Amino acid sequence: MKCPKCSKSVSNLAKHCPQCGTRFIRQSDKLASKMALSGRLTTLCGGGLIFLGVLAFLYGSGLGGTILLGIGVLLALTGLIKR
Repeated sequence: MKCPKCSKSVSNLAKHCPQCGTRFIRQSDKLASKMALSGRLTTLCGGGLIFLGVLAFLYGSGLGGTILLGIGVLLALTGLIKR
């Protein structure tokens, strides 16, 4: 890859040009930051699924409630870890 500022050859893995110091911002980096869920949103979704799972379990859907509870707990824990 070539540096857009000084036109020197640079490694494809470099985050900045070693010659002039220009920082590289790749499209994949921008896309990855847009796609990442925040910890707060993940925890909120997990909590909602836990609530729905408890309701489903109480109103007779044992298997459905268990599945919702399991997925909700996993999401909530993932969200708490991301914070």
